[in-house]
Amino acid sequence: MSVKAVGRWWGAVDELRAKLERYAEALFAEGGILSQVLPGYRPRHVQRELYRVLVESFLTGRPLLAEATTGTGKTLAYLLAASLYAVLAEDTVVVATHTLPLQEQIVNREWPVAREALRQLGLPVPRLEIARGRGNYVCLRRLFAWAEPILTGHARSSEVSYVPLAVELVGQALELEEGLRDEFPQKIPGEVWEEIRADPDDCLHHASPYYSRCYVQRARRRLAEAEVVVTNHALYLTDVARNRAGESGVLPPHGRVLFDEAHRLADVFPAFFGREITLGRAYALYDEVRRRRRAWVNHAFPNEGERAHLLYLLENFLVGFRKTFEEIVRRAFSAAAVEGNGLLPSFGDGEGMERAGRLAPPFDVSRHERAAYEVLRNFLTRKREEFDASDPGAVGIRGFLRRLDALEQDLSFFLAGEGGDAWVYGWSFSGLEVRRGEATKGDPLFPASSGAEVQSLTASP
Repeated sequence: MSVKAVGRWWGAVDELRAKLERYAEALFAEGGILSQVLPGYRPRHVQRELYRVLVESFLTGRPLLAEATTGTGKTLAYLLAASLYAVLAEDTVVVATHTLPLQEQIVNREWPVAREALRQLGLPVPRLEIARGRGNYVCLRRLFAWAEPILTGHARSSEVSYVPLAVELVGQALELEEGLRDEFPQKIPGEVWEEIRADPDDCLHHASPYYSRCYVQRARRRLAEAEVVVTNHALYLTDVARNRAGESGVLPPHGRVLFDEAHRLADVFPAFFGREITLGRAYALYDEVRRRRRAWVNHAFPNEGERAHLLYLLENFLVGFRKTFEEIVRRAFSAAAVEGNGLLPSFGDGEGMERAGRLAPPFDVSRHERAAYEVLRNFLTRKREEFDASDPGAVGIRGFLRRLDALEQDLSFFLAGEGGDAWVYGWSFSGLEVRRGEATKGDPLFPASSGAEVQSLTASP
């Protein structure tokens, strides 16, 4: 950038800063706009100062860490700063919170005040949208695929009781405003919602017969036009992780992000940038193919013989994975491996107990699943090559391989302690019953357990 260009840039910033300061006087002063639009409003010096430092951070791009006590009016302060910056700088600002109640407070209580205040200033009101994860939306294709066997008398015995619910959901699904779970008037059981919610790993995109009516796509179009986006920490970090992996996220391009409840980020961060190995995660791969709920399975493997062979290869992999996992557990809970108080889990008793501890890799254990993993991966890779790259079968197999590879890579990472001293390695177990859903009960690969059982091995940066 030339010296002249730098001068023009800083000149524009100074002009914008002066405008935003004038607006602060009009908004926060005694008898100002906020006093007129918000009954009982009292000017607070701390609220105005928070607005000022936020504006400075937005203008310069310098990070800001601010703390304000209850009663400061911080939510309204940052919402006004974000809205004014978005309008005047023609940029998009994302506001990320940890809890749903705070998002509802922003949208239902603070935003109407901020919106009216901007109108009083004679400024255009930015478009505000809430960004939600896919799992909050119903997928029309998955709903109708779930309902069809139930309504035609071909359902499993455990699903016969869902006939009235299936009739209601099918009749309501196309009339929703946004396609959210909460829009349905009746309570949807969790196991049903898992079958009908939008799922990025089971999305046919343009190949879906319901693509033009897809609620997720409608939401993305609204987000693309928003200037202020309200979301949660988990979805924001999901987008960061996807972008780092070269995948597209949900959030629109944005120049600034504001984290409310930022002290809770540490609770969410490991889930997206750490690594966790669980038996349930491995079983989900088998369950995905066995239950045939996902469209790509039926599309890529319409032949019963091929699907049976795939299940056979998956079973071999999962049996080996479980052996490897159990060997890690046996080795991990030696006196030399567990740091802290040295308490070891009791696998017969201890109902209601939950424990966690730290581990010190590397672990020299046999990789019982490795050969079966290679055979399974080669079979799926050859099958994928039978389809065009954009075919739903190829897309589905590619996604399945990505999840399979991630599980195997995370296992290798954990065993070798590849993160070094910058990572913390640990285990957790619970004496509560391990719940893996109806499909796992009685399964010879993953029998249900009511005793204490190691549930996860973790690695966190």
